[in-house]
Amino acid sequence: MRKMKEMKKAAASVILAAAMVVSMTGCGGSDTKTETPETPAETTAQTPAETTEADTAQENSLIGSWEAKADMGLSDLLSGEEDEKTAVGEAMTKYVDPDEVKVTFVFTFNEDGTYTLEADQETWKTIWSSYMDNVKKGLKEYMTQLIEEEAQKADESVEDVAKQEGYDSVDEWIDAKIEEALESMNEVNTTVNDMHQEGRYEAVDGTLYINTDTSKDIDQEKDIYGTYQFQGDELVIDNGTDLDMIYHRR
Repeated sequence: MRKMKEMKKAAASVILAAAMVVSMTGCGGSDTKTETPETPAETTAQTPAETTEADTAQENSLIGSWEAKADMGLSDLLSGEEDEKTAVGEAMTKYVDPDEVKVTFVFTFNEDGTYTLEADQETWKTIWSSYMDNVKKGLKEYMTQLIEEEAQKADESVEDVAKQEGYDSVDEWIDAKIEEALESMNEVNTTVNDMHQEGRYEAVDGTLYINTDTSKDIDQEKDIYGTYQFQGDELVIDNGTDLDMIYHRR
């Protein structure tokens, strides 16, 4: 039935949002090897750079905790050109401000050459709880409207439509579909909650090297994380993704 297809589209949009968040949190977890950008062959073949006094000063400037907020890109998703995205977006944006759904990453560089990279759990817990509550409200409004429109076209009551789908009431049907749609988003919450990475680091000539084992020395041919630079009070790290992470001291 058409209404079921539309409801699945709404659910798919929520699932797509979940997938986007998971992909953006790929900076590594406790069991995840850090992905590094590909290095040109001529660079890989070079002798590992030696640490200079200037590098030591730069590395000392890194020491401490830095935080950056990552936008999950939900604004583009909910305002997409496809009809189903726009329809869901109109209902969702009444309750959800997608620009507020951000993960705060904390990068801590220690004097002993070790680091940790993790998500700020307390901040995320508050954001996630509010976001999920509002997503449910938006989906309920959207799905209720779909059912009412379909029932009107079929010249049936919404209760009859729900019973045809095997539910005792419209609310029961909608709640079941919402929970089904949101199950996939639990992966997002789990991914962020489990996000913790640690190892050793080196900063040489504007390149940041990290590994995921505090007992092993850095291998400059394998452990490239990306480039970094200081811009005023900001630390900008480019690790080969579409998003440069701009960190501020905590």
